[in-house]
Amino acid sequence: MANITKKSEIVELIAEKSGFTKKDSATMYEALVEVVAEGLEGLELEENLTLPKICKFSAIRRDARVGRSPQNPEQELQIPASKRLKITTFPSLKEMVKEIL
Repeated sequence: MANITKKSEIVELIAEKSGFTKKDSATMYEALVEVVAEGLEGLELEENLTLPKICKFSAIRRDARVGRSPQNPEQELQIPASKRLKITTFPSLKEMVKEIL
């Protein structure tokens, strides 16, 4: 399978695998994207959004820390605390990738 970079390519693959029309497959894809976006929008610290067999999205807190300026490594920068999104793939997805590669 080639590098998939477009929505239309994903929709076409969904249609081929499921037997649904491309229009129905596009609707399913859009619904999935909407569900994930809504789930991420309301994600609080320490909460998860899971896509079974694929990945888990987690909201994590990065503590404030000291960093270095890339232009002047001697200069220290204060990096403020922030909320980040962590994505963890499941072992089943990792195994699929190992088998393919």
